[in-house]
Amino acid sequence: MALQEKSRNDISRDLGISYYTVTDWVKGKKYPRMDKVEALANYFGILKSDLIEDKSEEHYEMQKNNDIISDAVIRMRSNEDFLSVVKKLMELDDEQVKGVNQMLNAFIK
Repeated sequence: MALQEKSRNDISRDLGISYYTVTDWVKGKKYPRMDKVEALANYFGILKSDLIEDKSEEHYEMQKNNDIISDAVIRMRSNEDFLSVVKKLMELDDEQVKGVNQMLNAFIK
């Protein structure tokens, strides 16, 4: 059953939830309790995580960046040279960081 096929009236009637509550959820004014999340997931035949996790492109990009940062932190803990470079980078302003980034990109090519 596709989400687009159901109106707020359908959802509220079928699940015994107030129309106004469903409207608040849709508008992001309130969020459903976990028992309602489970009921909605079962109703639409989807996972609970599909309703509560951010799956936007921005989210995936942020997760990718977090993974890169995590890898750098792990490497930093075990490599004194890398730690020294990171400390120096932390002292730079935004323009200097852009310059270093351009330099590194040119070096890698």
